[in-house]
Amino acid sequence: MDAKSLAKIAKDIIDSSIYLTLATTDGKKSWSAPLYYCKDDKYNFYYISSADCRHSREIKTNPILMEEISQIRG
Repeated sequence: MDAKSLAKIAKDIIDSSIYLTLATTDGKKSWSAPLYYCKDDKYNFYYISSADCRHSREIKTNPILMEEISQIRG
């Protein structure tokens, strides 16, 4: 499968999903949390979360993170 076809599949999954899993770390332990998200036309992702949440605190001190969006088929 070529890159253009793979990009279309990825965009279709992103466009049809409503949440992502965000993984962060404090440098010792990892943490993941499901979050509702939205995106803009350039596929920049946005979510709203309390500044007191663990993932928000960890992003402030360590901006390296991982996002995962999956498609569940029934």
